[in-house]
Amino acid sequence: MKNNKVVIIPFTLPWDWSADFQRQTCLELARRNIQVFAYMSDDAYFFTKNKKKQYPSIKNITFYVPKYYLPLRRLKVIETINKYISLLIFNLKIFNHKKLIWIFDPQFHYFPKFFTNKSSIYDCVDFFGTEYKNDENKLINNTDRLFVNSHSLMSTHQNKKNNIVLVPQGFNLSEFEKNIKLVKKDKFHKKPVIGYVGGINYRIDYELLIKLISNNPQWNFSFWGPIQNYPGENLKKILKKVKYIQKFSNVSFNTTNNKLKLMNAINNFDICMIPYDIKQEFNVNCYPMKVFEYFYLGKPVISTPILELTLSKFKDLIKISNTYLGWEKEIKTLINSPWTKKLQTKQRKQAIDNNWKNKVDKILAILE
Repeated sequence: MKNNKVVIIPFTLPWDWSADFQRQTCLELARRNIQVFAYMSDDAYFFTKNKKKQYPSIKNITFYVPKYYLPLRRLKVIETINKYISLLIFNLKIFNHKKLIWIFDPQFHYFPKFFTNKSSIYDCVDFFGTEYKNDENKLINNTDRLFVNSHSLMSTHQNKKNNIVLVPQGFNLSEFEKNIKLVKKDKFHKKPVIGYVGGINYRIDYELLIKLISNNPQWNFSFWGPIQNYPGENLKKILKKVKYIQKFSNVSFNTTNNKLKLMNAINNFDICMIPYDIKQEFNVNCYPMKVFEYFYLGKPVISTPILELTLSKFKDLIKISNTYLGWEKEIKTLINSPWTKKLQTKQRKQAIDNNWKNKVDKILAILE
């Protein structure tokens, strides 16, 4: 990519969110000495007030927070006008640059129209259901190229755009390589530890977990990650479920997002789990990044039947079930059958193949 080209990535999530595909893409581009603008749309503020949010200082990454100029933002039409004015002003600030608009979320379907001298892509990393169908179709039509990170998403969009490209999922290999020598293993724990790393939110199948935990006091269940409230979700309902699970003596929660601590946690799990509620269409069609974190550290994995994880390449590496009885059976088998070096080697290769560098390299090679 030429030096006078800048990449603009509109953000829907906070910079430090556990699902970090936006952040990792920015960091990977910045390592190539590409100037990146992280457009922090949700942190927009009225022009007469001071910017509230502070961001880290990172070479080649500029955090751009739009200013709004019209009052009464609670009115949808005013909010929309404010967004459009902010984009036009932003385009003027970088008018002389060639621009690559790198979009992850359908809500930004209008973005490419506000920039001159630009190309644009839709980097599709999630399944968006009926509620977002119109916006997603607009985004696909408004962008020049479509990239997907899973076979499930490839199937979803195969008739919507020519030359859809399947790219690696994305795994933070550099972080794991940097910290791997610092990771420690507990000498001994009395009970097998079944663990989960990631956001504690609406996506989890709490009913499955409650049955599994209550029926198996001989196992410990360890959860590592922040309690999250997605827009439109009922945080009180989630907290009620979490509070109920915490009552069991064989359960522990830790809300840290420290990478080394999370790696240590995974390393001390006997089995890693992905207990997503597949009654949610979003979950069935997702591709959890955490699977490669588990893989890199060579841990057996059990998951609910997420479509991408049922592919043949994962056959020996991930146990699949959607019932607590099925989970009990698979966990017992894994505890009684040592995880082999051969399987760990296969896991680590998949993790390395799906690193962020490989993904961004493939996208940039196609765009140039």
